[in-house]
Amino acid sequence: MNEAAFLLTPAQSALQWRQLVEADQAHAPLLDARGAAALAAEAWSLVHQWGAGGESWRAWRDANDADDPAVFARWAEGYAAGLRAIHGRDLALLPDGLVALRGHLSRNSRATVFAGFLELTPQQERLHAALRNAGRDLQQLESLPDLRANASRTVAATPRDEIAAALDWARGHAFTRPEARIGIVVEDLAARRDEIVALAEDLLCPGAILPGATASARFEISLGIALPAVPLIGNALDLITLAESALPIGSAAVALRSPYLPAAEEEWPRRARIERDWLEEGRREVTLSDAIGALRRCSPELAARWRNARDAWRATRRSTPREWADTWRSWLSAVGWPGSRPLDSAEYQAREAWERLLGQFASLGAVAPRLAPARALASLRSLAAETLFQPEGGVAPIQILGLLEGTGLAFDALWVAGLAADRWPAAPSPNPLLPLAWQRERDVPRASARREREYAQALTARFARAAPEVVFSSAANIDDHESSPSALILSYPERPA
Repeated sequence: MNEAAFLLTPAQSALQWRQLVEADQAHAPLLDARGAAALAAEAWSLVHQWGAGGESWRAWRDANDADDPAVFARWAEGYAAGLRAIHGRDLALLPDGLVALRGHLSRNSRATVFAGFLELTPQQERLHAALRNAGRDLQQLESLPDLRANASRTVAATPRDEIAAALDWARGHAFTRPEARIGIVVEDLAARRDEIVALAEDLLCPGAILPGATASARFEISLGIALPAVPLIGNALDLITLAESALPIGSAAVALRSPYLPAAEEEWPRRARIERDWLEEGRREVTLSDAIGALRRCSPELAARWRNARDAWRATRRSTPREWADTWRSWLSAVGWPGSRPLDSAEYQAREAWERLLGQFASLGAVAPRLAPARALASLRSLAAETLFQPEGGVAPIQILGLLEGTGLAFDALWVAGLAADRWPAAPSPNPLLPLAWQRERDVPRASARREREYAQALTARFARAAPEVVFSSAANIDDHESSPSALILSYPERPA
């Protein structure tokens, strides 16, 4: 391993893949280059995690050049060459790089702990063996307590009723045991996040809707939302887009009446009329000059501020990712973002998340020294969309988590929802860029029904001993279709719904 090599961040690695895949369009025309790049990055990780080490993809170049594995092999060679050109390594290569350094690993009195692993990949096993052979003290830590759990199952009428029952059950536990740590694990949390949050707020925090309510949160949800969906950050992205190109009138109108501009509360009624005026004029898109003209009629001070900001924007040279980040930061400050009122806790944390996003964007200079305006903005929006935001709060007694987040955690009471027969185990979903036979031979995750069944069995068994009381649940009717409980929970006694 080259000692001068630096470790790429996930953002830098993702940009490398996008640039490589888009540059290969002549050989492999794609409808969704960004999606293909994400699949290629996943395939690259799987090859290193589950392969025997080395550049095993080279054998797939002998296949038909139009076959997906052959396309991936071409991309993988290009990506590896790009890493060598910048003396870089990514996270997929790091464990094998450490194995290569095993002769330089010194004995250490401090133990290396592997905690909470359901299974080790072959790559992790190679690292484990290298550390052990180097004389390191290795320990396997079981994160779950050794207890005799009382597990049962139940069926609700619909998925919404199922979550409502889980929340009502959790509320009862929290009321009788305020110090208890209560978990609700939801199989499809990512797809149902907004619905579940709204239901939890109604059932667990009904007083929060009252004016001036300051009740502490009764629940926390592990899955955040993408940065563009955070109002303060979405407004910043739209203001940056408006500086460079036109915006749809809806987005532009929302940006102008945003609470994150100066005098927003006082001038909101007048700024809100701008959208009506644009609609009456038959506009579909709005430029920065259009926005300044509209503000001149209702917010002359802000219009003058934006005019000066536009002049400064046009006079600024920007090409590298760091120059773009600095210019965007200056532009937002010049137009008055994030407004004149004090930010609350969640907004302040969003502002910090925005600064971290700009820092990550600036770091892209290591793999993309120059970015054209359209590419810079697209890369910023892509990076924002891939970054989740979850504001920190006080410690809540009820934790709502996804399957992976909940695995290996111990609770005083746990409810696992969404375990219907057609969803648990999950259907196989092998990576289309890797040979299916290769994935099944190496037991790669999601490669076969058998693999998914065994994985789901292991997770179910771990959940069953993660708390003194565990409830598994499913819905009887999903999207107007009858559903039955997963076979993996039928052995547990049924409790009333």
